[in-house]
Amino acid sequence: DRSTFKTTLYPNPGSDYFHIKGISQDATIEIFNPNGQSIYSGKNGSSKSHEPHATVQGVYIIRIVDGDKKRTLRWIRQ
Repeated sequence: DRSTFKTTLYPNPGSDYFHIKGISQDATIEIFNPNGQSIYSGKNGSSKSHEPHATVQGVYIIRIVDGDKKRTLRWIRQ
């Protein structure tokens, strides 16, 4: 439910990194490249800054699980 799980991913579009606002440090993040392959999976941590080492331009899928809440976002790598 988006009304109870508000998140912000920025900068979007971006080039080297992105931040996610509105999730806990314990949230799990999984990043999928434009080909649908998982390239990262781990905890959000305290910095909330993520460098997916994305070398290919395109749309990346960011899957977030925070407790019993789930959210999928898109990040455009320029």
